[in-house]
Amino acid sequence: MPETRPVHQPIQQCRACLYDSRHPFGLTFDDTGLCSGCATHAEKTSLDWDQRLEQLARLLRPYKGRKGNYDCVIPIRGTPEYFKVLDIVKNQLGLNPLLVEFNSHFNSTAGIENLDLIRDTFDCDIFLKTMSPPIYKKLMRETLSRFGSVHWPYLAGHTVWPVRVAVQHNIPLVIWPLHQPTEQAGMF
Repeated sequence: MPETRPVHQPIQQCRACLYDSRHPFGLTFDDTGLCSGCATHAEKTSLDWDQRLEQLARLLRPYKGRKGNYDCVIPIRGTPEYFKVLDIVKNQLGLNPLLVEFNSHFNSTAGIENLDLIRDTFDCDIFLKTMSPPIYKKLMRETLSRFGSVHWPYLAGHTVWPVRVAVQHNIPLVIWPLHQPTEQAGMF
């Protein structure tokens, strides 16, 4: 019997964002060459955001004021959009979150200062996970050769670390302000 080899698909590139089919989270492409991540972003302009906030408030009621120190876990970074997220979660929805941050080892001074400012502004505790730099460098080299991305270890850690903290501290809810796989690759 002759040996069969897998047929390799040609690399596709999105006509809008230029991500390609080697993306570590996987992308699909429509007939026009638009990737699933860009299609997900386009949906955001047609949503009724006030209605979505009301829907979110209803979903979160059972978690509000629960026994224990925290109502939810929120993965954060030191970028400005997290101030908006915390304003909604703390001030509009009334939850007491535990913030978690997975260190990317590429933090800017402004990002580090923003983490302190977020903690102080919203009176929240932050758990920070920092991997050993030599191990992190090995992971980056490996994922660069496998997936074409040095950011894969951060993306994986930023996705797994909040869930691990929630499980360890018996916090039944994780609120993802920005869920990297969905934001970059789409929901499907």
